[in-house]
Amino acid sequence: MRSSYRYSHWDGSQDYLNLDGSQILEEIADDLIYHGDVTAALRRLLRNGLTLKDGNKIPGIREILNRIKQKKNQLSQDISSSDFFGSIKQQLEEIINIEQSSLSQLIDNLKSSSRQSDKDSIDALQLRQIQLASLPDFLPDKISSLSNYDFTSIEAYERFEELMQKLKKEILDAYFNNITKAFNSLTEKDLNRIREALSNLNRMIEQKLEGKELDPSFEEFMQQYGDMFDGNPSSLEELLSNLAQRSAMMSSLIASMTPQQQAILSNLSSQLLSNLDIAFEADRLSENLRKMLPNLNWDSPLFNREINNVSSITQSLKAASDLSTLKDLESLLSENFDFNLLKELDWDSIRNLLGKDTENALKTLSNIAEILKKEGLIDQKGSKLSLSPKAIRKLGGNVLDKIFAKLSIDKQLGHQILKEGFGTEYLGTSKKYEFGDPFDLDLSTTLYQSLSRNGKGTPVKITPDDFFIKERDSSTRSSTVVMIDLSLSMPMRENFLPAKKVALAIYHLIKQKFPKDYVGLVGFSEVAHEIKPENLPSVSWDFVYGTNIAHGLALARKMLGSQSGTKQIIMITDGEPTAHLTSAGEVFFSYPPTRETLRETLLEVARCTKKQITINSFVLDVNPYLVSFINKLAQINKGRVFYVTPENLEDFVLIDFLARSNSYKNPRSSKISRRFYPTDPSYQF
Repeated sequence: MRSSYRYSHWDGSQDYLNLDGSQILEEIADDLIYHGDVTAALRRLLRNGLTLKDGNKIPGIREILNRIKQKKNQLSQDISSSDFFGSIKQQLEEIINIEQSSLSQLIDNLKSSSRQSDKDSIDALQLRQIQLASLPDFLPDKISSLSNYDFTSIEAYERFEELMQKLKKEILDAYFNNITKAFNSLTEKDLNRIREALSNLNRMIEQKLEGKELDPSFEEFMQQYGDMFDGNPSSLEELLSNLAQRSAMMSSLIASMTPQQQAILSNLSSQLLSNLDIAFEADRLSENLRKMLPNLNWDSPLFNREINNVSSITQSLKAASDLSTLKDLESLLSENFDFNLLKELDWDSIRNLLGKDTENALKTLSNIAEILKKEGLIDQKGSKLSLSPKAIRKLGGNVLDKIFAKLSIDKQLGHQILKEGFGTEYLGTSKKYEFGDPFDLDLSTTLYQSLSRNGKGTPVKITPDDFFIKERDSSTRSSTVVMIDLSLSMPMRENFLPAKKVALAIYHLIKQKFPKDYVGLVGFSEVAHEIKPENLPSVSWDFVYGTNIAHGLALARKMLGSQSGTKQIIMITDGEPTAHLTSAGEVFFSYPPTRETLRETLLEVARCTKKQITINSFVLDVNPYLVSFINKLAQINKGRVFYVTPENLEDFVLIDFLARSNSYKNPRSSKISRRFYPTDPSYQF
């Protein structure tokens, strides 16, 4: 059946943080088994996201980067979606039209009069009409002319004054981040207070640059002017940093404008603020801030192109600031991001710009490593992360559970993995006697059953229903070495992941179900080496060619030599032997395999057979040479051979291992049919 996922909009009821380590481990299991790198697996999980048990999906870094890109495009469009200067010009035209209408009305009212004074008034009014009609096109000059114009219309005058107030606030707030918030309107007194604040701030910066004592002190300055500055800064450095970032952002916005827009804004700023020397203090502050923090992106355009239109200056700066925040976040979440830095994100900005869903997703992703540490699933030494023993057990158990679910193992085998009966070791428990059981009477339990049924008194009356016998483990010890082919052909043919899963599952199965058994692990490519169980999850393939089966068998034989009980080697490979060790201990490699390599390998098979070690071979990607060799191996050793695919490798290995184990441990177990393949007589060794 195809997998399906349910996506839903964040409504506050979902809780991404309610995530446990087992879910995380299950998500990265295949990645861990394939690559063996915990840090890399977590990085890939964070990039791709994960699906919760309820079907909801936590978006990963890749999806969040797409959201950032979409938001950046939207903000870029917002900055240039409306024409700020065009809007001012349009409002001025409306004011001029209102004044022209007022002049026309006054002239019409005076035309019927014959008085000379009225005729002189008409001439004066007509001169005003001509004055308005000949106003300069350059926006600052037009505003300057209207500032000196004596309006006849009260409505036109009020609208012009309102527009001038708006422009003053806009320019001041653009440079100084909402500095006018403390004022309802900008009276001459208010503007004078702003000028004083900027003047004192400039003096403090210059004193600091010269290493002098601040006058006024920062505390005194904030007591007098603190209501003008956002962020409640706790030091002069913090205040200057906030102002410098705003000023640098403004310089970047100006650098993104067309030359005509830059000229308009510069002239407007000088004209509107020159009456109280605020423009002078503003320029002085900008220069001082550049000296204090020269590494900011002063005068760097926000875009790779000029913006044809500019919306409200403060709105454009807000959008530009948001763009800068998103660019920083985008850089942090790039391909080489450090997931430890995720905890240092500005959650308020992320929530405001990208929504609550993205905030919660990033918070969850930032906590994934901590969840695994808290539940004891990963260990950290310095910056290196590794799986804990608990995680290795859980990983093996998960693989085993999936394989068993796929196999329906109980139905296929038709018996329990462990059987009780008459053997050498008493398990400490007893069972009700059944006809055919060895009569190893558990006397104390039998007497207790009789007394419970009949009560106290003698003689004690015992009937067959009271009989309980001792339970004993009929098993004998078994020793197994799993040999995994780590040559480069395994990942190239997509055989490595299922082979490693099988090794992990068998190791977990033996430790869980047959704790007294021995299990060893051997990896082989051009040479063989023992794999410690705790290192199994991190084992990867070798970037070498060569399949040295002879060395692998020799190492496995040596490991089994000190063990007791029945002995077997489970070998998983996808290639015939192409390498062996010479008498000098050097690796000899050849493809196709040479007669010498084949002979050395089969000699090692014979040595294993002599030591009564059974070799069970699981062969992937069958070819005639490999079939001939493996069948010859089986002919010598009498072990089992399975030709399988990566998809059914787990089925055959575990069915064979369990059947093999139970045939050793329980003589009464049912049999599983063996699959042998005849050797190819045309292939001579």
